[in-house]
Amino acid sequence: MSNIDLLKLQSLLDDHRHYLLQGYNVVSNPYLRTEDIQMSNTILDKDKLNEKFPGNSFYNYVSGNETGSISETYAGNTLYEMETSFGTKNTIAYNSVALNASLSADYQTGNSILDNNIFLKQYQAHVLGHIYSKGDVSDLRECLDAHFREDLENMEPRKLFLKYGTHLIRDFSVGGCIMLDMRYHNHMHKTVQQVSADAAAAYSGLSFDSSTSAYKNAVSFYQNVSVRIRSVGGNSFSAFSVSDFNSQSKAWMDSLADKAVPFRINRNGSLPIWELTSNAARAKTLEKEFYLYNIDVLDEVKANIPFITDLRVEIRDKDNIRSVCPENWYVAQMNPGTLSAYDIDLNKGSGGKYIYLLYRFGTNQKDRITDIKILMGRNTKLGGYTRIDADLNTGSGGEYIYLAYKKEDNKEKDGIYGLGTTEQSSFTDNYWRMAKDQNNNLADLNKGAGGLFIYLLTYREKYLDEIEKEKKELQALADSLK
Repeated sequence: MSNIDLLKLQSLLDDHRHYLLQGYNVVSNPYLRTEDIQMSNTILDKDKLNEKFPGNSFYNYVSGNETGSISETYAGNTLYEMETSFGTKNTIAYNSVALNASLSADYQTGNSILDNNIFLKQYQAHVLGHIYSKGDVSDLRECLDAHFREDLENMEPRKLFLKYGTHLIRDFSVGGCIMLDMRYHNHMHKTVQQVSADAAAAYSGLSFDSSTSAYKNAVSFYQNVSVRIRSVGGNSFSAFSVSDFNSQSKAWMDSLADKAVPFRINRNGSLPIWELTSNAARAKTLEKEFYLYNIDVLDEVKANIPFITDLRVEIRDKDNIRSVCPENWYVAQMNPGTLSAYDIDLNKGSGGKYIYLLYRFGTNQKDRITDIKILMGRNTKLGGYTRIDADLNTGSGGEYIYLAYKKEDNKEKDGIYGLGTTEQSSFTDNYWRMAKDQNNNLADLNKGAGGLFIYLLTYREKYLDEIEKEKKELQALADSLK
């Protein structure tokens, strides 16, 4: 914890008490970025508060021995699982996958879903103190800012949320935090618990001398991790670097004495703004719109998870697909996401040409591929599908086999988030689906060629289920407010 004398700390906390007049948007600003708070649009009137609570008795603060430092590691198989664990334990006021709309792009990049990733967050917080307000809801209603009172009753709900925030700030921590958002490339197929323990040890190891085994183990761990670092309060981190993280961290902690900021809403530290109106019907309207607002954000999160937009079949005379594969394209693999995964020649074992299926990702809804069919027969076509005119049995003497795909700009239709193959005709998995032919039957891509049995798999992103589950819960809450 930064060295700071008590009088200076009390003065620092006093300097931030004005945030108790403000609201914040829990959907777009879950970590309380002060720069995102509309400071000119206050919810509470300072003069009314001073009259109601003489001598600044409206607020209090806790500092010194009752505060301190936190260092925790959170992990999950999905972004949602990890962020939920973090939010539950670290007293984020409103925990929802919708809060992570801005984070999803940092984790869901390209083909990461097929790499058996584990998502991690290393959270280091330094709390110099926390400030909280007194008074119950009836007291707060007497002290509303006149402009807010008018808007609370009459403004369109979404505009109200954007102008003032969705919740009134009532209890927040002052200091700063460092967050390392990580995607661990789990090639060794460790459990979440094992990777979490490794991450905690690695983070601790950064503080050791570079000649120690703890530091060397930390270097080894971070070589297998994609890291994005964020700091709130203090001097900003330029970037994550194993070699200079310890010195940057120390300099950051020392800078908190002069650059501490509000950085976290504490448990039960916010009040929904609809509770500030005494009009029960209006309160219901605002609360319902809040849930619908979250649903819309979830749809935005879903739309920004990269899906497959393009397919191509490469027919080669040599087994050199990696050297000729275009940038940002991926090669379909046998047994994807496992230790035995490899780039699959769709003619494997048949003696024909080397044939590979390539795909790439995007987020343009109009380019989203929603289905892939296997067309058996030289002249076979399927309405609504685009055929790729490359015979998957070229040079092998087997049946004429082609791939066809459908693109749909329909948010009710899921995209495809990865491709792979299997030798198992009875393959079952919650997220991998076996592609069918034009008659909705299983189809061996090597049929008639005498080679390896190869069945095409399409991947449905597991994150979508978590999003849909939360949308249903939010819709049920909205529907209950009639």
